[in-house]
Amino acid sequence: VHHQMSGNKNIFMMLGEHLDNSLVPYIRMIDEWICTGKLNDPENEFFLVRSQNVENMSSQYWQEMYKIRETRAMIDNVESVQLLSPPFLEPLIGRILFCGKAQNLLMSLKTKKVKIGEHIPFIQHNPEEFVLDI
Repeated sequence: VHHQMSGNKNIFMMLGEHLDNSLVPYIRMIDEWICTGKLNDPENEFFLVRSQNVENMSSQYWQEMYKIRETRAMIDNVESVQLLSPPFLEPLIGRILFCGKAQNLLMSLKTKKVKIGEHIPFIQHNPEEFVLDI
């Protein structure tokens, strides 16, 4: 902002380009999560995390498998839990988490079309294709 206000357009543009480039990997992770329900975080730095201690057949799978990354700190002998998410995304964090979970669920439910003449819904769950190992 200082360089923009003082008329240093070249420096302002260069800094803006660096900011844009630094966001690309992060935006790709968000995009992949929302569009496919897959969490690809090789460096373990994304604000969403997959729980390793929840089994696929657990009743808590869909609620607990993916969470917002959190940290615990002791403040005045009281344990405090804080969510680790970028401040600029805070209003959207719940929606981002939900979208990825919903996409994850939809991708895990494989369906098949049923003949139109039968008296069952057009799309029916096929138990042989249902796989929880996502």
